[in-house]
Amino acid sequence: LNALLIAAVYLSYCLFNKIRVNNVVQKSIAEQQIPAVDYMAAPAPLSNFLWYVLARSKSDHYVAFYSVFDSKKELVFQKIPRYDSLLKPYESNEEIQKLERFSKGFYSIRQQDTMLVFSDTRFGQLGGWAVKDPGFVFNFDLKPQTDGKLLIEQSKFADADKRAIGSLYDRIKGN
Repeated sequence: LNALLIAAVYLSYCLFNKIRVNNVVQKSIAEQQIPAVDYMAAPAPLSNFLWYVLARSKSDHYVAFYSVFDSKKELVFQKIPRYDSLLKPYESNEEIQKLERFSKGFYSIRQQDTMLVFSDTRFGQLGGWAVKDPGFVFNFDLKPQTDGKLLIEQSKFADADKRAIGSLYDRIKGN
């Protein structure tokens, strides 16, 4: 019975934080006139106190981290271009269409050497609260082949920046 009570209290606190964070997100988007068509807020790794916020416009993403202990109730967004025009040559590719549907429009494309990297931005950034431009956690490598086809492989997960992991507690404490 005690375990159920503790779980219920924790879940209630999580719900309270989610509602509070969503209010801060909506207010920040409106005040900063970000042309968001959609947004999401999710707890950062290992914590219900630090939240990863992602707003999506037609051409860009806006990423922020918010601690429930932040003294300022506003977000500082980093603008990340979607660069979805890089997918134009592959718009009829069924696998690319599946990736776009799976990501629900929350994706970004970047050129890396001879391939493209498709990042599902919903899954966050490793250490985005501490490291500038850390990249996203969940990626696919899109490799054009000599026969005109496109090879799609899930990227290896990058190692977490040790400075970022070490600073997680500091960021949770608020700014």
